[in-house]
Amino acid sequence: MLSALTQLTCTLVYLSTHLPTISGVEAKPTLPSPMIYNKPFSVIWNTPIANCNESFGIKLDLDEYGIVANENGLLIGKKITIFYKRQLGLYPFYTDEGIPINGGLVQNASLSKHLDVATGNINSLMDQDFSGLAVVDWEAWRPLWVRNWGVMDIYRKNSIELERSKQSNLTEDEINKNAINNFQTAAKAFMADTLELGHTKREKGCWGFYKYPDCYNYFNKLTNYTGQCLKQDSSNNNKLTWLWEKSQCLYPSVYIPQRVANSDHVQKFTHYRVKEALRIAAYGRSKEALPVLVYARYSYRQTLDFLSEIDLVHTIGEMAAMGASGVILWGNNNYARTEETCSNLKTQIDENLGKFVKNITTATMWCSRLLCNSNGRCLRKDTESKAYLFLDSNLMQIISAIISDNIEESREEILSKAKENMKAKFKCQCYKAGLGSNCEAKSGS
Repeated sequence: MLSALTQLTCTLVYLSTHLPTISGVEAKPTLPSPMIYNKPFSVIWNTPIANCNESFGIKLDLDEYGIVANENGLLIGKKITIFYKRQLGLYPFYTDEGIPINGGLVQNASLSKHLDVATGNINSLMDQDFSGLAVVDWEAWRPLWVRNWGVMDIYRKNSIELERSKQSNLTEDEINKNAINNFQTAAKAFMADTLELGHTKREKGCWGFYKYPDCYNYFNKLTNYTGQCLKQDSSNNNKLTWLWEKSQCLYPSVYIPQRVANSDHVQKFTHYRVKEALRIAAYGRSKEALPVLVYARYSYRQTLDFLSEIDLVHTIGEMAAMGASGVILWGNNNYARTEETCSNLKTQIDENLGKFVKNITTATMWCSRLLCNSNGRCLRKDTESKAYLFLDSNLMQIISAIISDNIEESREEILSKAKENMKAKFKCQCYKAGLGSNCEAKSGS
């Protein structure tokens, strides 16, 4: 593992020299953002793997690589809990066959009944002292009318029919205007009040919606693909201020289709999705930015084929270098379905993914300690640069000695070069306000 990276490793800062140059640098003040699980960059497991040990005696040693996971590899636990559409309250949606569930349209749903049921779900599924990540995964419709295209168009069509049935004497323009307003008003209340309920009932949890914010920079056309978010999509994200105000964490997603594997498209896709999430994390805020934890898969979409080494760099590595608070590694039941899939997953973790994660998390912790006084995380000075946080084998050995306070004089030169390398490419994002540029405590504070 990491053989493809060693040629490109520069003590602590990994410079990917083959990536395309992307112009345009934003020079904005960096708001503080808190740590998640006491790490500058956390890696959280969100794949159900209990069956591997229970049925086949295959134990996945996630803790060995510093990966945060629920006890017994469950989806719902103390570290992270994800609620799908039938698990939290009475979420209204249409089935693939067009059958309405809980009213179908959000305008038809009872918000009060939904919140009552959701309260029971939270009480039964989450410990009273829950302090982990609380993710709501509702994907049937989107709260902005203009974003309900494709299979979601049923919500627009049925909203219009609902308004027409109520007031047949209105013009089509009036009906459409009412449909848009009533849908968006109801959607806002449903989503905002759900987050508020969660925060009220489990206030230590980091509540937010999966896949928000989105950049919509998908691979529809690969020719001249830039990965950049359209201005209209960023503008529409600004219209969801009410959602960002109610969120404690942001959970965008970066899932890679196999047709773009090992290409520069992967880095571009990840970069701009994370960049938009980090922008929203600080949008309208003056004191503290929201933590951004990116959902990612360790295999390509709709396959069990694991990401290549360079695609790990272009996803997880990109997130860490940009200043995300962490990555959530998602997978479905297929990874633990058979003895073969469990064995394959264990091999991938032990030989590739685990070592990569341990290196990245160690690098981010070391950069925090050396550059930010352990009071902040490192992120690129130039957001469009190609600097990555990564450790070569020599520095890994030195760090082991440093952690045990066994420092030899001969190592000082290497550490000094590492620090200078970091200072040239990275800056600090402190975990709280009131600290210096390197997150040092100010005199008198």
